[in-house]
Amino acid sequence: MKIVIIFGALFLALVSGLAVAFFSWGALAVELSLVLALLVLLDYRVGVVFVALFLPFISSPFLPQIGGFNPVSYALAASMLVLVVGRVFKLRELILPPKILIFCLVGPLCVGAFLALPHMAEGLRNFPGGIVSESDYMPANYVKAFLIRPLMYVVFGVLVANALRDSKRPERFIVLLTLAAMIPVTAIVSMVAFLGFNLSYLQSHRGFLSGLGLHANEFGKLLAFVFGPLLYVSFASKGSHRLFF
Repeated sequence: MKIVIIFGALFLALVSGLAVAFFSWGALAVELSLVLALLVLLDYRVGVVFVALFLPFISSPFLPQIGGFNPVSYALAASMLVLVVGRVFKLRELILPPKILIFCLVGPLCVGAFLALPHMAEGLRNFPGGIVSESDYMPANYVKAFLIRPLMYVVFGVLVANALRDSKRPERFIVLLTLAAMIPVTAIVSMVAFLGFNLSYLQSHRGFLSGLGLHANEFGKLLAFVFGPLLYVSFASKGSHRLFF
């Protein structure tokens, strides 16, 4: 069964290259999502690794998008589906978010979206153009941006918790965490270096990283979450591992 899935993934990878060549960038999103779905059937942790590496670029034009969704979204959904189905048949307990997260994050997000949706037209009248685009006030786009996307981090947290429990060597996820931090840092440093921005420009143009898919403050929040664990682990490690972390 595994051989069939692997060869199926390779075949879809070949087809995806042809699809991009003859059709469009959006075709790659479909093909890449299918490849990921096949690999996730082998092990849902494949999806966890993919999401960990590419979550900072979820809004980036470098990832193929279809209707605001991209391979990261589909990898999250497929991994969660495989995890839940696997738990049902194996009768193993599923690690769920703590109640405090449900009450302090998920609940307020849902309530806020419910209160805001009837007032989309009013919001557009009060903030016309310039600050946000008109499409952001469409109910579907609003739900994607301000409800679904924040909840994706909660889903990812559930996947990581279960992946750690299911791994014989969970310490390897520290290496994944390090790589997940190095990729956006390298992208940011490269972008600033190649474009030749100076500090005064960065201070006056706060959206200079929008080409990578996130605001500078959003990248800052993601990297801040990484800094603490890696600093702690670096002092608990020895030799080359300490330098790497």
